[in-house]
Amino acid sequence: SSKPFNKGAKITVSFVVEANSLSSGITSKIVKNIATVNDVNTQEVYHTIMKSNVIFNKSATPSHNSILKEGDKITYFIEVENSGDGSFSKPIIIKDTMPEGTTYVSGSGKTETSQGVTPSLNNEILEWKFDYSSDEPFKTGEKIKVSFEVLVEDDAKGAIINIANVNGVNAETLNHEIEEKKEEVKKEGKIETNI
Repeated sequence: SSKPFNKGAKITVSFVVEANSLSSGITSKIVKNIATVNDVNTQEVYHTIMKSNVIFNKSATPSHNSILKEGDKITYFIEVENSGDGSFSKPIIIKDTMPEGTTYVSGSGKTETSQGVTPSLNNEILEWKFDYSSDEPFKTGEKIKVSFEVLVEDDAKGAIINIANVNGVNAETLNHEIEEKKEEVKKEGKIETNI
């Protein structure tokens, strides 16, 4: 049996939707919503969806293509920015695999952002996870800066190659050349001359 809906009574219905990603080349879109109660339309509600533009870059000290030797320290920096017109409301995950020929400097992973995230290191992969959502989005103009340090190992040869990724997209590859070790050769001998 149904109950009567008395004068002055109220029913509130709410729901949450997630906007689809905007197509390539589209930077904003107006989304309209109309509810119907007993076949009568309610007031139209409009929301403007703005496209976020999450960009990132990677740098290092010493700089890309520097020549290094065993024991040298490399500091890697990754910066992520929302340079678009809309907020980004999904987690941002930064991963960086320790380059071959280096050792991670324990505790060197740092974060400069409003979310105090400490990175985790598993199987030589350093990972930061920023839990952005529709309740706490990555806003336009907001930046994330992370960094960490590695030491060049004694047996490192050739080049140290490092690639980070943000949400599965690779950042620019950074290379550092390892200085060739020169072996000293000592020879002893006699020189005899007849004058």
